[in-house]
Amino acid sequence: MRRAAGRRARRGRPRAERLEPEPSRVGSILATDPRALAAIVRAVRARVRAPLWVKLSPNVGDITRVGRAAEAEGADALTAINTLRATAVDVATRRARLASGTGGLSGPAIKPVALRMVHELARAVRIPLVGVGAS
Repeated sequence: MRRAAGRRARRGRPRAERLEPEPSRVGSILATDPRALAAIVRAVRARVRAPLWVKLSPNVGDITRVGRAAEAEGADALTAINTLRATAVDVATRRARLASGTGGLSGPAIKPVALRMVHELARAVRIPLVGVGAS
């Protein structure tokens, strides 16, 4: 399984054609804009015959909007969710504990959020849905 990502549809397309792993980009969240996500799914779907699973970010106001956009452009399945953007503060110094200021919260702490988002998606789309990231 490989991932392809980019900020614009034309950037995601070449990576999908070469099936290269997603480059590590701190703070780059792709799946928050339904139109942008739709353009990327459309571009990748036109060039890839393999099953196309789109992983959705929880860092969005309405996850069903991006889920429906991905489905409409040919996604075969959706995965939800990834880590939640979060921070940790050292109360003694009043400074962030993370060098970048923010990071990702995952694991059991996000399970209620993940379950809610998976439930909402299950009612909004007809393609398969895989819940991940909150074990």
